[in-house]
Amino acid sequence: MIKKLSTQKTYKHLSLDERETIALDLAAKKPMETIAKNLLRHPSTIYREIKRNSADKYDCQYRANRVQLKNNIRKKNAHKRVRLKNDFIITHRSLSAATKLKE
Repeated sequence: MIKKLSTQKTYKHLSLDERETIALDLAAKKPMETIAKNLLRHPSTIYREIKRNSADKYDCQYRANRVQLKNNIRKKNAHKRVRLKNDFIITHRSLSAATKLKE
């Protein structure tokens, strides 16, 4: 029996080096397709990176180190568990206890 290889895509985040290359190439006014080809990435990845990490209102340049810091913060805050408050449970228990006392 021949085993099939997995066709599942594996995704890889952009590294700081890749982001610095994007920043330098954008400053050199290179087309997005050329940047993508040099990084061996799909052009949509580069477009998405620029769109998501667009510069602030008064800063017009893409800065790789600032983008990397933002990415690290996003990664740190992703998938954090939010602990729910027990207000409903406490209220429900106290109401149940009060009802039992009346009986």
